[in-house]
Amino acid sequence: VPEQGSEVEVEAAATGLGFATLKGRGDGEADVDVLGYEYLRCMTAAAATMCRLDGELCLLREGIAGGQRVICVGLGSGAMPAFIAARFPGTTVEVVEIDPVVVEAVTSHHGLAMPLRRAPMGASEDWAGLASPGPGLGLVMGDAAAFMSQAASAVAAGAAPPAAVVFLDAYDGEGNVPGHLVSPAFLDDCAAVVAPGGVVVANLFNGVDGSVPRANVMAFAAALDAHVGPVTSWPVEQPVNVVLAARKRKGTAGEGTEIRFPRRELRNTGSVVGKEAGLEWDAGRQVRRAFWVENGEVAGSFHERAAGLNLNPLSRFVDRMGTVMPAEWAEDNDPGYNPDVPRGSR
Repeated sequence: VPEQGSEVEVEAAATGLGFATLKGRGDGEADVDVLGYEYLRCMTAAAATMCRLDGELCLLREGIAGGQRVICVGLGSGAMPAFIAARFPGTTVEVVEIDPVVVEAVTSHHGLAMPLRRAPMGASEDWAGLASPGPGLGLVMGDAAAFMSQAASAVAAGAAPPAAVVFLDAYDGEGNVPGHLVSPAFLDDCAAVVAPGGVVVANLFNGVDGSVPRANVMAFAAALDAHVGPVTSWPVEQPVNVVLAARKRKGTAGEGTEIRFPRRELRNTGSVVGKEAGLEWDAGRQVRRAFWVENGEVAGSFHERAAGLNLNPLSRFVDRMGTVMPAEWAEDNDPGYNPDVPRGSR
């Protein structure tokens, strides 16, 4: 048995946190400096990098109001909100979670302190300082749609500052996102809460072309583009996910506000911000395989191209690019996969 105060490795797949530290009682306490899942590292790197490139929303920047505001829809293992609060200490991280079992697991078994708040910043007196972000981490128990509606109203009334980032990571074990969390009303509230130039970052299950998970990715990317702004995507191999980041337009579309960042800029800036934050992994490496999502005028049309790279559209290489999982993956991992079934019928 390790001595008290020493660090012991635990299964990252079980908690999303790679280490536990023994406390005086001999209980395990999660190490908030570790992100055990690749998709969490990708989401965090995407948000931190794009906010840094914006200039005004850098998560390491402490502005007049104290720092940046970050909202997490879905608590999960608690790894990402705790990590951001620890590595970007100028931020205030608000988490909304509807499932009390998840909250109990995180607070009692992972040892993460999550002070309860009755409502979002600006809609509750529980937040000390209240319209000013600063170091902190708070949890609101309740429905995410109601939370986001309250948050949007508070921002509109000037009772709370807009957020630099909204993270969406709220699906069930089957990979389904609750319908009201992909609705136009919810996404409009997300857009109202996020500052111009800020990002809405989502984690989704991925799949092969024609599969239900892949169709969900395509539909959600189109919705993000319509309600928030241009979308960038990243493939995540462990587990098989895709990360989408929609950057809120600054001003009216068509006024030069459709600014998206190329791979080189994302990679270089990600590496810099990662070093400044003291990350143990290379944030630039996490965002280097970015794709720009282009939704055509025809419903259901969807195309990804390597961010900032100009490739011959006639090249067969172009057709193999993007975040979609290859057919070979389905053959190896999906017993029900049938390549003879028409696309869209699987």
